[in-house]
Amino acid sequence: MSEAAPFIIWTFRRTGGTNLSSALFDRSSFEKSQHEPFNPERQFGKVTNDWLENRDPSAMQAAVEEICQRRVVMKHCLEIIPEEINTALAKAAIAQGYRHVFLYRRNSLDRLMSLHFASQSGVWGKEHLKDGQIDEEIFQQGIPVQKLLAHESHCRTEMLRIYNLLRKENQQPLVLAFEDLYLNPSMSEAQRQVLSTLQALKLASDSQQDLAFAEKVLTGGEQGTRNHYTRFVDYEHLSQALNTLGDFEVGATSGVEIIMPATPVKELQKLQIWPARSDVQAGSIVLEGVALLPAGASPSHTLLVTHAGGESIADWSLPSPKIAAEFPANPHGKSARFVASGIICGKQACQLILRTPEGKMVELARIEAP
Repeated sequence: MSEAAPFIIWTFRRTGGTNLSSALFDRSSFEKSQHEPFNPERQFGKVTNDWLENRDPSAMQAAVEEICQRRVVMKHCLEIIPEEINTALAKAAIAQGYRHVFLYRRNSLDRLMSLHFASQSGVWGKEHLKDGQIDEEIFQQGIPVQKLLAHESHCRTEMLRIYNLLRKENQQPLVLAFEDLYLNPSMSEAQRQVLSTLQALKLASDSQQDLAFAEKVLTGGEQGTRNHYTRFVDYEHLSQALNTLGDFEVGATSGVEIIMPATPVKELQKLQIWPARSDVQAGSIVLEGVALLPAGASPSHTLLVTHAGGESIADWSLPSPKIAAEFPANPHGKSARFVASGIICGKQACQLILRTPEGKMVELARIEAP
């Protein structure tokens, strides 16, 4: 198994990064660091402490460069480290040929509640839940809503700043969302993203071992504290406040527009296409939605997407219980969901196309990017 490069996982606290990082570290032959090694009390904390005390750019840059010259793999929670160190780390890593993985949450409510719960209860992981003792009074204390909102805004700004810095330097970061890994209704799609990450990092092995690896990553990260979050008196207040920020996205979806046909497509009983989301490879997106054939139609239709990277055949067999309930007499309703991955938006619009058994090509939508 060849090793192409060390890597950095750029992430936030409470985003599933420990589980993913530990698994990837186990497969890597490069030197491993502590998780969040630049935290003041951790392995490279002297760099952070010296910077906070002396503000010496040359000394800090030299220290970060020395670490990256060792080609150490690391998980880096960038929101609690000074921006200057994040910038120095990104640039030093580029010079040493690192790969970059961004792991984030689109919806930050659970992440912020996890942080708040941990800080109030002292429960930072499964091991802290063993005695089952949680002070009930913490749930009656107010949540610092504005403080958490400001924290989330800072997190998003800093991650996008580092991502854009890397892209301007012609880097090809990998992009993973917590929801796509740990909350994905399609296990096969979640596995595809993990396997794509393994392949991009040159950590892939044989297919059975890789599938076992993906299962371990996808099922091993639950902290066991989520059921406590709604017990806080200000939970709904925080949830409503976060709606003002909207979902967070890193990658290729900014400015992507999905243009539906002006009139219904007669070959389909129902068509829905959801907002595009970023795929693992930088600059690519995932397109998904619902396409329901009429009850008597042959199942031998195909959904495909033409794009700058070629042609992608959609997986058009995902369970769709809501559609099945809405159209109980239609046998196609049970599996009307589709997903097409690896779509690269170029200067020309992408097309979502329905190919009939007779070979007729029907445009369902155009996907345009700025």
